[in-house]
This record gives sequence, structure tokens and C-alpha cells, in this order.
Amino acid sequence: MRRAALKFACSLCGCRTPRADCPRCGERQLTLSEKPPPVPDDAETVTLDEIAEAARHEREAEAARIARLAGPGRTIRVGLVSCAKTKRESASPCRQLYKSPLFVLSLAHAEGTCDETFVISAAHGLLRLDDTVAPYDRVLGDLPKRERLAWGNRVAGSLASRFPGLSLRISILAGLEYAAPIQRASLGHGWVIETPLARLSIGLRLAWLKERGKTRAS
Repeated sequence: MRRAALKFACSLCGCRTPRADCPRCGERQLTLSEKPPPVPDDAETVTLDEIAEAARHEREAEAARIARLAGPGRTIRVGLVSCAKTKRESASPCRQLYKSPLFVLSLAHAEGTCDETFVISAAHGLLRLDDTVAPYDRVLGDLPKRERLAWGNRVAGSLASRFPGLSLRISILAGLEYAAPIQRASLGHGWVIETPLARLSIGLRLAWLKERGKTRAS
């Protein structure tokens, strides 16, 4: 098999082609880092124009969706489901990342009663259900009050940008540590905020959600 040429002549034997009997040549074999990067196939490349076009289509689709939801004088129901400590071990869409029974029941209730549903994440703020997120370890209740309030402002700001100037009824399916910062940050927006689980224990939250699930199924 033909040996790859060295980038520089060997300092010991002076050859550019590695010699089997030269110890220095053995140390100077072509490394992976020295190999030129592969040339991408045209089918694998994406141009800036294509990226901009995809972003434009996404914005237009989002605007059309909001217009359908809003309607004349209609209030949009938005469900916010708290993230959970129990997660999958690899990056997954939000609706699949969290595995706790409380999250599963909360998500089912929100999707069954609201027009739009999002996850409220201690690490990422407002997330769509199809957003892919890697596992993380952050609990909102462990943060200082100032950071919790900033997080609430972040979530409220994301909602305001998604539903600009629209009437919202927001159901926060989360404990008080998640609900309170969002509720406070929402005061200036005129939204109706519901926090049915905020002051309930985990067991009572599960019972509340199961009862509502039976009602929807009947």
C-alpha cells in the first residue's frame, strides 16, 4: 500500500515519504487533523437564502395559526405545564423528555382543555412541546428570589411575543414556586391567570388531574 506523503521532510532522514526503517518517520505519519476536511455534497449543503426562506415560512405559519385561534373577541386558552425532575437520559422532544406521572397527567389535561400548550422549564423558560431539549438538573425552587422573578418575566415575555396584544386565559399546571413568578410578571398584560395546582400537595395534584381526566372521558 502506498504511504501518504508527509507535509514536511523528516528531520532525521530528510525524506518526504515515510520510511519503514526511520523511527522519526513513524512518529510523523499523517494524522486525522492533518487530513483535509471532506468536501460536502451539494445535496448536504444549505444556503443562507434557504435558511431565511425556511424562517419566513415558519413565521407566516405561526401568524396564520394565531389568527385562526384568536378570532373576533375570542380569548385564547393557554396551558403551561411544569417541567419534571425525572427525565429521559438523552435529548428528546419536550412532551417525551419528562417522565413523571404528574407531568404526563398535567400535559394530557392541558392538551384536552387548552388551545395551546407549553412546558415551563426551570432551565429554558417557555418551551414548545416539540422543542428538543437535553436532560438538565435545575429546580426553580433552589434559585434566589431575584432569579425566580427574572425567570417569570422571561416566560411572560415569551408569551407576549407569541400572542401579541391578544386576550389570554392561562392555566398554570404547576406548584407555587413556578406559578407565582409568572403570575406576578403577567399583571401588566391583562391576562386571566388560573393556578389550580399551586397550593396542592403532589398527591392532591394527581387526584385533581385524574378526576378531571375522568370527566373529559365521560
